[in-house]
Amino acid sequence: VTAVPTRIPVTNTPVVVVGTAVLPTSASTSTHTATFTPPPTHTPSPTATTTPQPSATPTITPTPLPPPPGEIYVFWDPQIINDWNSNPVHSLHLITPGKSPDHWNLQTLVEEIIGHPQLTLSPGKTKFAFTALEDKNGDGHVSDEGYDRGFDAPNIFTYSRTNGEFARLTSEYFSGYTGWLSDNELAIGDRAINTDNLSWRQLLNQAELPDDIIGSSLSPDGKFIAINQNSGQVSLINIESGEVVVVTNEIGGANEVGRSDVEMVWSPDGKWLALTQPSISHLIVVNTDTQVVVQVPAAVSLLKPVWSPDNQYLAVVQQKAGESALILLSSSDFTGQEMLSIPGGIYNLLWSPDSSQLAMATTEGEKDASLNVLNIENGDFRELWHSTESTRFYIAAWSPDSTWLLFFNGQGWSPRDDTAGIYLIHRDGGDPHLVVDTSGSRDPIAFYWLPIINAP
Repeated sequence: VTAVPTRIPVTNTPVVVVGTAVLPTSASTSTHTATFTPPPTHTPSPTATTTPQPSATPTITPTPLPPPPGEIYVFWDPQIINDWNSNPVHSLHLITPGKSPDHWNLQTLVEEIIGHPQLTLSPGKTKFAFTALEDKNGDGHVSDEGYDRGFDAPNIFTYSRTNGEFARLTSEYFSGYTGWLSDNELAIGDRAINTDNLSWRQLLNQAELPDDIIGSSLSPDGKFIAINQNSGQVSLINIESGEVVVVTNEIGGANEVGRSDVEMVWSPDGKWLALTQPSISHLIVVNTDTQVVVQVPAAVSLLKPVWSPDNQYLAVVQQKAGESALILLSSSDFTGQEMLSIPGGIYNLLWSPDSSQLAMATTEGEKDASLNVLNIENGDFRELWHSTESTRFYIAAWSPDSTWLLFFNGQGWSPRDDTAGIYLIHRDGGDPHLVVDTSGSRDPIAFYWLPIINAP
């Protein structure tokens, strides 16, 4: 039987998940070159010089903290792994804060999502679009192996946050979709579909498009599509006019297995496009209004650069001998400021919604992981959590008020046998709180922590 996502009524009684308060141990128009003038290295001084030892009982906070605001959406396969070769079957879950940081509600919204779904949020944060594998050849089986062999293929579905409606958008086994054009329209290849009445319109003239496109990315304002071409260049497609403009031939092309080898990172307002490539040690930024290309002469790591929500800064990591430096590039002139330099590696950069804080993971060893927060205004660098028994760690999301952080941690190399979970911690420090215990199951993916919206 084909596994199709099934809507679970939102009136179902939520399952209360109770957690412990502490973690277990465990060809462009013109080119401009920016001037890179980092100040003296800022040496971080974490507020905590030693790692707190875990205890069996929670540490009581002297002043009770209010529950975090908003609600969290996440994909997670909650089944305990018995057969590692089995296919993940994700569900879309809603997590809402309870009366305390240790009591949260977990509710299943959509289940039986086969494969590794892609999830995107509409500009107004009212709808999710996601993919799910289906039985393309009608053999009665759906799997990642079937997808790899061309037997199965994904279709697109939506879930509305305002009314809880789950809907199918496609049934023709598309090859991929580009992104949201508005809250009610989704770009799928060279066409667009209205997610309310399911009507289609032609978005681009297929005959005018380059025939060597191997990667694409839609700007957040829905005006441009950036394309990586196999010929070794990156171009911009103006969606309104259909014009294709080559912006650079210094970055572009495929990797050794023929896949796109370019990271394309848009600023939230769609004005700037940052381009990096693993085989190239410098960063290129394109102004979409003028097609001016800015070459930043700072050797950066393979880590994807990250724009601040207010479009003011682009955060990049520079690797040195045994050290990593965090550099902020101002979008006014793309001069660089080195904010800190630390031993080991920096990864998983995540800006707070108000752009005042930058969370990051750091590591100095194989099983070493730390969660840190940098205050952009005063340079204060704080270590919130550290473990020498962490093998799978990432920062998942900021709360809408930029006060709380959600992170995932697993202690074992395989999720099957380890202790793992989703945790909450305040940006000013304190003990982490277990929100959902995910031990023995596959790791959750695609977190969205959003403000609550009122139904119309």
